[in-house]
Amino acid sequence: MPAILAATYWDSLIMIRRLRVVLCLLALLPCAYAAGKDRTTELDFVSSAWVDVDAKGHGRVEQVDSVTKLDKVPALAPAVAHIKEVLKERIESWEFIPATRDGVAVSSRTYLYMEMEGMDDGKGGLGIRILSAHGGPQGQLTPPSYPPTAYRNGIQGGVLIDVGFDDQGVVTSVEPVKSTDPIIRRKFSNSKFFVEAAIAAARAWTFKAEQVGGFPVPGRVRVPVSFCLAMPGSSCGSSERAAKKADVPRDGEFLALDPAVKLRSAVAGTAL
Repeated sequence: MPAILAATYWDSLIMIRRLRVVLCLLALLPCAYAAGKDRTTELDFVSSAWVDVDAKGHGRVEQVDSVTKLDKVPALAPAVAHIKEVLKERIESWEFIPATRDGVAVSSRTYLYMEMEGMDDGKGGLGIRILSAHGGPQGQLTPPSYPPTAYRNGIQGGVLIDVGFDDQGVVTSVEPVKSTDPIIRRKFSNSKFFVEAAIAAARAWTFKAEQVGGFPVPGRVRVPVSFCLAMPGSSCGSSERAAKKADVPRDGEFLALDPAVKLRSAVAGTAL
């Protein structure tokens, strides 16, 4: 799932996150760092796959597409292949709520995003737990350019936007989210120059829509767009409290507001 961050911050973020993931997943070794053997290091990562769901809610996965794109790192091939294999089997054991047409359940197709947590299991191996899973469209979301005025003055901020697209995946609407929640309002200030930059970027985004009865359908997604000058670990990204809200995705993710296909199985918190 593509991160939506200002371009000036993008390269450094990718390199640091990739380094952390490589250290944790290589050969399925435990995530133990110099901080001490009694401390375990946790790592969030995301995987995704197209899932074909029949009218009874059974899913079939042709292949798992990625594990935070680390399948392109040769040294991680054995670990990533193992994770993909286990994920495919697990997804196909879940039950889905298929889309309906005229009140009748029909075959559907959704792009499933799974956020997971890897950690030292205390036995010399890597434990993996599923944090969340949700369907929606597949998106190609290019990060926005940093507004020059904000960059020159060292201003950081964020915008939460709702993006609508048609059945061909072409963006038809972009609207900043106006929330009354004080936590969300502090994080997503909706400053004019950030809003303008986010909207300009979003209008060029494209989506591959879910399918209902063999036909693509329009949809809407909610996307946090962060404009950061600081390094990862600062308070620039979505706060933990904001990210835990059901309708606010984490930085680097988007959330389908009304996906055609939904999960019936409760998978959050289960081990992989």
